[in-house]
Amino acid sequence: MAIKQVVPGLYQVSLGIVNSFILDDGGDLTLIDSGVAGSDAKIMAGVAELGKGPGDVGRILVTHAHGDHTGGLAALKRQTGAPVYIHPADGALIATGQSARPAKAAPGVMNALITRMMRPPATAARARWCRRWEWRNTSRRCTSTAHRRAITASPTN
Repeated sequence: MAIKQVVPGLYQVSLGIVNSFILDDGGDLTLIDSGVAGSDAKIMAGVAELGKGPGDVGRILVTHAHGDHTGGLAALKRQTGAPVYIHPADGALIATGQSARPAKAAPGVMNALITRMMRPPATAARARWCRRWEWRNTSRRCTSTAHRRAITASPTN
């Protein structure tokens, strides 16, 4: 896998539909966003491509609480032991097992359709893309206690 240098010290890790970034300031690495569930292997391969290992990751920064930015977070936290930095409101959602902020559609039919398509799956049958997550039919909350423990052990400010 090839990481792409964006500017000196900043590397893009392509995860398919989204990207993650690695910031190398000469000290500890900073991981920016964790992609969808299962993205941790590609991100850590990018870290290895820089000649670094899990212990070289000093922090994980999450830009916002959407499943395509938080899906691999628990796995990366377990592998690196790095603290997670996230907006307190988003951290509170993740700590309760939710993977994303509730989405509300802007006015218009197309916006309503797009918002509906981007909601987390409501049933386990529709949650195949969301590996290691179990969804309750009504609350759309992650029931994985390991995920909640991994995230809540991190600072949120």
